[in-house]
Order: sequence, then C-alpha cells, then structure tokens
Amino acid sequence: MIKAMEFTLFDGHLPLLQPAEGYRTALDPVLLAAAVNADRFSDAHILDLGCGIGTIGFCLMARFPCKVTGVDLQPELLQLAQKNAVKLSRQDDTIFVESNVQDLRLEEMFEAVITNPPYVENGRGSPNRVDNRRIAHLETIPFFDWAKAAARHLKQGGHFYMIHRADRLHDLLESLRRAEFGSFSVLPLYPRTGEKTAKRVIISCRKRKYAPLRLLQGLVLHEGQSYTKQASDILYRMQPLMID
Repeated sequence: MIKAMEFTLFDGHLPLLQPAEGYRTALDPVLLAAAVNADRFSDAHILDLGCGIGTIGFCLMARFPCKVTGVDLQPELLQLAQKNAVKLSRQDDTIFVESNVQDLRLEEMFEAVITNPPYVENGRGSPNRVDNRRIAHLETIPFFDWAKAAARHLKQGGHFYMIHRADRLHDLLESLRRAEFGSFSVLPLYPRTGEKTAKRVIISCRKRKYAPLRLLQGLVLHEGQSYTKQASDILYRMQPLMID
C-alpha cells in the first residue's frame, strides 16, 4: 500500500488522503467541481474520468447530494480514493473503477461527466521521477479519446465539464466537436491581477446540443500574494463558479 498523508480542503472541512510522495492535489479539481451546477445535478450520478484520489467527486458531494463513479488507471490512487470514501462515510455514494479511458465501457449512462485530464504533451517538460505524478500529468492518451469516452457514457444532452491548459483551447474545441459536443461555455482562469494571458480554461459543453459558444468573463485567482475574494470564496467557502 502506498504511503499516504492527509491534507484538507474547504478550510479544513474536507480531509483527504493523498500520496506522501509524487501526486498532489492542486487548485484545478476544486475549481472544476465548483463549476458543476448544483441545482441541475442534485441527486445525479456523475462520472469522473481520471479521478485520482477522488478529489473532484468529494468536492461535489461536499457541495450537493450526488453519487460519483470515478475511473483511473492507477490502482494505488484508487486505493486512496476508497480510503477517502470510508473516511468521509461516502462508501454508498461512490464507485471506483480501474481502467483507461480508451477501454472504458460502463453499462450506465450518466447525466454529467467531469475530467481533469493529463495536460503535459509528450516531449514537453521534464518527466517527474515519481510514477504516480508522471502518469497523472503526462498526456499519453490523446484528448480526443477522453472526449469520446465522455460521449459514450453521457445521456443525450448530458453535460461534460473539464479543466485544461488555455493554450490548448483550439485543439480542445476541435476534439470536442469531433466527439459531437456543442453548446460550449469557456471560462478563462488568470493566475493574478494584471495578467493578460489565461493559464487554464474551464469548459462546459453538451452531447449533441448546439448553441453559440459563450466566452465568459475570466476568474482571477491571485491579487498580490493572496487569493482574490471570488477565488477565496470558492476554495474556502464552497461557493459555486457558475458557467452554464
């Protein structure tokens, strides 16, 4: 069993276990979970592709009642996800499946799919020496396959939410259109006040539903050395980040 350490989200209200070395939960899953519409998906069953230790799903369940099926190809991270479910008394609300997205074929169709996929392209950057971190970050499977996996498991009109690098936006939208998604809402995320270039985007889209793309006013994460008020409300007080 992998050695684990505890950390907390939402100002200490959500304690989770993560590997003591390598993989680390960052802001991305918390921000993505905040973008999922609580009113629309209350009591829904949601699929998390590349769930890792289950962070996005547990953030969702902290905000509103739902069930989450998490899929990941790293068994040691899924073991920690199971431990987190027990720790939070969420065993009845979670299912964890070991698979890669290309092979995934679940019987159930979902109302929403979420993903924070690997975003470092092959050949870019320096590979991390710890396997779980390298696998979580290195894009060994094209994003188009993540989009196809989402489409396979979504009901007609179902919602797909993801967070990714802003400089990949063109390719992401092209892949999503090829997988028959439309009705895009795009939220840029800026590292700090005064930055003109977004580093991340959150995208919401729907399976076989088509409407003009909506480019939303961006979220600024930092002002000086502190979080902005909106970012702080999301990260510490579980406020929503409405994008659709």
